[in-house]
Amino acid sequence: MRIRLCLLAFALCTAPAAAQLELKVGRDALSWIDVQDSLAFVISSPDSVWTWRVDPGENLMANVAGRGGSILVSAQQPSFNPFGEAILTPVFLDEVTAVKFIGDGDLSTAFNPDDFGLDRQTSIYIDLGGAYSIERTRLSPRLDAEHVGSFPQTFDLGLGDRLRPVVTLMRLLTTNDVSFRRYLFFGITRPNIRAVVEWPGVLQVSGERQARYVRFQPIGDAPWELAELELYTDGTAPPGFYRSVPLLAGTGTPVWGRVRHEGGLPIEELPIVLQTRTGPDEDPLIYFITQGPQEVQVNRAVWEYADDFPGIAQGPVKSNPNWSGWETVDGNVVRSPSPNSYLQFQVRFLQPGVKLEQLVFEYFSPPSSGQMRAEISPNVVDAGAETEFAMSMQTRRLEGRSDTGYRFVEVLTSAEVAGVDSVKVDDELVLHTVRVESGRGFEVNLWKRVIADGSFLQVFFRAKVFVDGTRFEVRTAERRSTAEVAESDTVFQYAQEADVDLQLPSSGLTVRLSAQNAPLLDDVVPARQVLTPNGDGVNDVFEVAYSLLKLTQPAPVFFEIYDLGGRLVRRGYAGEDRSGRFARVWDGRDDYGALVGPGLYLYQVRVAADNETKCRTGVVNVVH
Repeated sequence: MRIRLCLLAFALCTAPAAAQLELKVGRDALSWIDVQDSLAFVISSPDSVWTWRVDPGENLMANVAGRGGSILVSAQQPSFNPFGEAILTPVFLDEVTAVKFIGDGDLSTAFNPDDFGLDRQTSIYIDLGGAYSIERTRLSPRLDAEHVGSFPQTFDLGLGDRLRPVVTLMRLLTTNDVSFRRYLFFGITRPNIRAVVEWPGVLQVSGERQARYVRFQPIGDAPWELAELELYTDGTAPPGFYRSVPLLAGTGTPVWGRVRHEGGLPIEELPIVLQTRTGPDEDPLIYFITQGPQEVQVNRAVWEYADDFPGIAQGPVKSNPNWSGWETVDGNVVRSPSPNSYLQFQVRFLQPGVKLEQLVFEYFSPPSSGQMRAEISPNVVDAGAETEFAMSMQTRRLEGRSDTGYRFVEVLTSAEVAGVDSVKVDDELVLHTVRVESGRGFEVNLWKRVIADGSFLQVFFRAKVFVDGTRFEVRTAERRSTAEVAESDTVFQYAQEADVDLQLPSSGLTVRLSAQNAPLLDDVVPARQVLTPNGDGVNDVFEVAYSLLKLTQPAPVFFEIYDLGGRLVRRGYAGEDRSGRFARVWDGRDDYGALVGPGLYLYQVRVAADNETKCRTGVVNVVH
């Protein structure tokens, strides 16, 4: 689908000036509904997409209508089949609005099927307007002396097994799209004997379930009424999801840049995960139909209806190799490769009550290169060992342009970079400077712009990898000015991973550990095992170095000193660390600041992560 973009600025086509353009979705720009490919557990309108906020302990029935849900009563109505035979068909009775009394919070109002001449087995269907976790239920009739005895005695309260919205509520009645699982049941042999039913009770196990649709189905012919049906939530809901169609940039050579959220909190403050992928055409997936043994490539519309034609069936759906994989937006920057004319995005909503109004994707033209591919070698290393790496990148100049190129190259990684040894361009050593940023990677300034078509860049550096599957992202960084904005902006262009050096045994940008079952805590080494805390500057502190491996998020780490009787003498460090190499010291004092007596002491390094706790212990000799 080709989408019209809102182009905010135009600039000269000569370097270093560049045109900054914007692709907008929502709020008087592209409609969220028009560019929608798929969604789940979110509500969409032309201006915005959102998930409804619910609080722990909230009665979901109190705001059904506000969330776009409904409370309807169904009944069997006579109709005729094609043979003229009378049959009963279930329908919703929209005119029976009194059924909404069961969610109005007023115990003086109620719904009674007898008041409308309805069968006492008439069912009530509820659309909560979204899928939520239900942890507690309460139902009752009016509690005055006249009505308190009219409580439902036999009924089946069921929760629908479909969490996504149905096309129309009539599908709840006429198809098998939604089946209702029993949640609360009172039958003929075990009827309800209480006016107010609380579920779960004091001695019962919690009945928490997720549901969007609820059905109250009476059993038998006893009279009944409902004043209130209350469904309480723990405040959680299934994660919401929205995916766009591929969106076409207004220039054939866009360098995708930053992403902004207009009309609400910044992206980094929202509980969402925003991902993008880019490609040269509008088909990130390739669809096939089968006709006998033959597979034929078709578009998505033909594939969706293939089963409707005799002798034809839906075949496999494959990823388009010309499209990149999904990349998470980090630091408000699109990490997907450029220049690709099409961008597709998807958003995961991690909690209820999140709203997106306008997403703005910035892009520039021209790019640094028409094509940028990179790889890292070796791609299998020993955990925590300093390794010599080679990053290789090949670029192709944009056809018809001589004003492109790059001077800054960044390698982004969580690996511990020890240093950059040399840089080559087309097999020749070049002058360069390096800036290393701990925990983030490094930047190389080549001082001379690389502009030749087919240029081959190699950066040789040393680093330690502590986590299996560590990623090395490669991008160019160029400072550019626009005609409308006096300040320059940094334009990042990410390289696509590929096998660019046939002499290297790798083809990607991910590094694996040679021993994937490497220990969580390893290489615990004391600098020396004697401590003489006398202030002479020699052996005044005891130092222990250690490596944390495989941690994908911070984990609690403790460095402690014990005496030989197992009593804690000093807690030297207590904090959270990620994977890496660390060193902790002890100055020979206890927790009260007093020097300990001479003798043997035990040191312990302990880390707890992923339900696994690892300890390493050794001995230190204190001498006065």
